[in-house]
Amino acid sequence: MAETIKVAEAPQIPSVELGGKYWELRFSHKAMRRFCSLAKCKMNTFDNALNDYDNYAKLIWTCIWAQDEKVTLDQVNEWLDALPTMGDVIELTQQIIAAAMKKPVEAEKQAEESEDDEGNPTGETTSI
Repeated sequence: MAETIKVAEAPQIPSVELGGKYWELRFSHKAMRRFCSLAKCKMNTFDNALNDYDNYAKLIWTCIWAQDEKVTLDQVNEWLDALPTMGDVIELTQQIIAAAMKKPVEAEKQAEESEDDEGNPTGETTSI
């Protein structure tokens, strides 16, 4: 008998206008490898790396760099400084991670609240 797991609907890949151009901020394999190298982290310490605000710009830059290797981290820092609030940078980073992990930003909290008696999240499932 096949096991059933909950599959979160993938949130939309965020896009943002920075430097006069629209960028799709997809945290691809290439971007993830570059980010881990810059942030000096491994997958088991990835969450800790995201606790450092300096790494937010690196995360956003790696998504842009995967599309255009000519863009520098300094340019992205300048573009992020032009955003209205630091909250915009934080929200953008959260959206990038949520899209990469196929996890809606609020889904984790909702899943915990909607667990059934057996401890299995309710909702859409697929067989593997």
